[in-house]
Amino acid sequence: MNKIIEQQLCRWLLLSTDRLSHNHLTMTQEFIGNMLGVRGPGVTQAASKLQQLGVISYARGLIKVIDRPKLETLTCECYAVVKKETELLLHYLPPRAVITNTDAIPTVTLRTPWVVR
Repeated sequence: MNKIIEQQLCRWLLLSTDRLSHNHLTMTQEFIGNMLGVRGPGVTQAASKLQQLGVISYARGLIKVIDRPKLETLTCECYAVVKKETELLLHYLPPRAVITNTDAIPTVTLRTPWVVR
């Protein structure tokens, strides 16, 4: 397991959920791989490792952050720097409230309506 990919995934999950009102993300491993600049197997291994540690649950494109404090300990140090700078820039936004009822979370499927040739 590549520790760097695991740390990148942790950071990306934290940054993604920082601005959401819930701790759930709907996306594929392919999308995450594209965002992190890594291949699918690396994302699969990192997500599996985090799931084994009890930090996230992952099934059918739905990622749930279960243990945020532990996730923060597994990320690289740059997360704290990016979070601090983001909060300085976005201090006027209200703090996020965590939704615990997963039924209330809308699910969105992104599809390309056409292919440009």
